[in-house]
Amino acid sequence: LLDRPLAEIFAKFGAPYGFGVRDSNSDSPSVDILYRNFGFKVNNKIVKTCQFYRGWSGPVYGVTLGDDADGIVKAMGAPHMDTTQTDGSGVMVWETKDSKTQIYITFNKEGKSVGLNYELK
Repeated sequence: LLDRPLAEIFAKFGAPYGFGVRDSNSDSPSVDILYRNFGFKVNNKIVKTCQFYRGWSGPVYGVTLGDDADGIVKAMGAPHMDTTQTDGSGVMVWETKDSKTQIYITFNKEGKSVGLNYELK
């Protein structure tokens, strides 16, 4: 659903359980549209990010939430960005082959994936 109109989200998934506004003071604020274990970031009525949270059971780009960082790197190759926080949690980002999108995976301090965003660059 990336780069598709907002109306397609509602047509496909119905009413969300919540909304959140990001960057409300910017010239181009975005809205998070939340559906329990997945969601979307929308800007100017266009889907910019598909978000997958704890409780999502299917694979996304071959990654299942709960997979460990080493296994994901083995499957996807080296990320183009790898950041570790002081508490051991972290983020890894991979560009997709078309270079128009990226996969952004967050990890807990045990090195298990806990969130995944598939987003336009």
